[in-house]
Amino acid sequence: MTDTLTSVPADAPPSPMPTGLRMLLTGLGCFAAAVICILLSRGSSPLATIWLPNAILLAVALRAPYRQIWPVVITGAAAGLCANLATDVSPGLAAGYAFANLVSVLVPLLALRPADSQPFLLTERPTSAVRLILVVATGTMLSALVGGALLATVHARPLPASIGNWLTSDLTGMVAVLPLGLRASLRESHYWFAAGRRTEILLLYGLTIAGTFASLQLSPFPFVTIELPLLLASFRLGLGGTALLCACESLLFAALLSVLPPVPMQMALQTYGPGINALAQFAPLAVAWL
Repeated sequence: MTDTLTSVPADAPPSPMPTGLRMLLTGLGCFAAAVICILLSRGSSPLATIWLPNAILLAVALRAPYRQIWPVVITGAAAGLCANLATDVSPGLAAGYAFANLVSVLVPLLALRPADSQPFLLTERPTSAVRLILVVATGTMLSALVGGALLATVHARPLPASIGNWLTSDLTGMVAVLPLGLRASLRESHYWFAAGRRTEILLLYGLTIAGTFASLQLSPFPFVTIELPLLLASFRLGLGGTALLCACESLLFAALLSVLPPVPMQMALQTYGPGINALAQFAPLAVAWL
């Protein structure tokens, strides 16, 4: 393997992008992600435990120039509303879902991007990570209270379970998308794909894939098997590379739960697994920060 990667500073502002183009890409990304997550939630598996649009919208808004923030937020929220309408959700319920999802975005956005502030990028200074974790956790919990109450009322489900399902899906999406979304840059990607380092990333992700497959079918301690390659990545690849592998693993874990044949422990994993997996990824990300 190559020498340990020294991550690039992420303090520089992102390259400017026209407001219209940023709005278009945000709208398309949020709409596509919402439709996919909604359709997965209606399958035979109780998967719906990953919700990506909120994290995508928050990452884009935090990185956008201040004058573009609100056009982007409005576009992303409208895309989520349209995705619900396009998947046969009633207009009133779709509006309620859109409001609950918007809470998850607005709380951290207002805390991290006060008036005329610079784009928020995730650096290796622990203070930036601590601030991000605190405000995102607050936003997702408030969103879960609103969305969970809505789910419990409309679908006659127990309120604690509805709140827990909403919180799990939102938290899983945030952990999968935000670290990478707030860290990735063209400069950082040059380090990821440098000669030798690209091989190292592919090898570590291959180990992660193998560990995920094996753990869901064979291991009584799945998250230990999954997280070991990610912990190794945190020592080798720096914050950006670790965030990249964690994002890929989160999506892989959620997808595998919906397609692998059931095993005795899989029902519990389908209910609680994605949330536990998201929390477990704090370990490699914390090591990379430190």
